[in-house]
Amino acid sequence: MEIILPELKPELEWIGGRAIQKVPPVAPDIVVEIFSPGDLRVHINEKRRVYLAAGVRLLLHVDPKRQRVDAYRPERSHEIVSLDAPYAPPEFPGLSLPFGSLFKELER
Repeated sequence: MEIILPELKPELEWIGGRAIQKVPPVAPDIVVEIFSPGDLRVHINEKRRVYLAAGVRLLLHVDPKRQRVDAYRPERSHEIVSLDAPYAPPEFPGLSLPFGSLFKELER
């Protein structure tokens, strides 16, 4: 089966300590993908493979419907992010992502 991916356009990319909006010719350090209701699992899985193979250091899958965030790294590690406290990935000192607060705001 051939998988045809939509263009890889993450919601947020982070390179060297600053957010960017234009897709660069190099892999960003961090990619945040926010799931939409129409996203197909096969596309999500293939995009994850492509991003990590390209050198993305941290891929965050945000699922607003399930209120869940999954973190993936190139060494095949996977973690479900706790929403009890801001997420502070160890490879990016000083970065703090308050996913739990974000989901609470979306419920309002």
